[in-house]
Amino acid sequence: DYQRQAYKYSLGLDYKLTKEQFENKNLKVTKEALSAAEPEKLRAEQIISNLGKDFSFSKFKAKFKGTDKTEKDDSMTDKLEDIFADYIKDHPDIAQGTIDSYKSAINHLTAYHNNVRISDLSVPFMQSFLAYLKKSAGISSDATTNIYMRAIRAIYNHAERRLNLDPRNNPFGKNKIIIHSNTNVKKAIDERGFQKFLLYKPANEKEVFAYDMFLISFGLVGMNIADIISIKNRDIKKNTLTYYRKKTRNSKKKTEPITIQIGTP
Repeated sequence: DYQRQAYKYSLGLDYKLTKEQFENKNLKVTKEALSAAEPEKLRAEQIISNLGKDFSFSKFKAKFKGTDKTEKDDSMTDKLEDIFADYIKDHPDIAQGTIDSYKSAINHLTAYHNNVRISDLSVPFMQSFLAYLKKSAGISSDATTNIYMRAIRAIYNHAERRLNLDPRNNPFGKNKIIIHSNTNVKKAIDERGFQKFLLYKPANEKEVFAYDMFLISFGLVGMNIADIISIKNRDIKKNTLTYYRKKTRNSKKKTEPITIQIGTP
């Protein structure tokens, strides 16, 4: 929405949701569609940010659709490494951790198949690659394979725009390669295990720090480490600690403070 005008741009993703499905974020098909659209949403936000006061719908469309001649890199080929390099140029604010993760995914792909080209990434190829990761590469964690597949999907979507690929060939389209959302499994330590922890003697300064931070978090009802290091003296009144979670304190939604009783009332 800009100057009271709004335009819609296709992401080229093969997902069709009903209004009810779109509004119910807990449905599997909705989660998959939102996950597939997230890289495009972030890219659009980055383009808008880069344009700044120079924004217009025509300029945005040219950059978003890859038709901006001034930014076209003629040296880009359909090789995966070249596409990744172009992807990095197109995302100047990408985090180093994300770059490393994408590089790792590409390294595994090239180990599986030398000189990978974007046209190689078919559904059978990706299915075979997943089997390779678990058997030959020794990666048994679904969370890790999902991270790699998201990286490859983002690079493929970038190539689809830049090289004008047929979206019907996208191996991550609807009813094709599905990337499941990771589920955090919370595990509780039993009393015997906690006693062992209390008796443990840290071997170095790093372990001492980690040991102390865990005990502080445990004593403060599982407080997040980021919140612990943000605590100020003014947050403690008598025997009560009151704070807002750092993760949500800047949220537009109304957030309630968390109050913890410490010491003897």
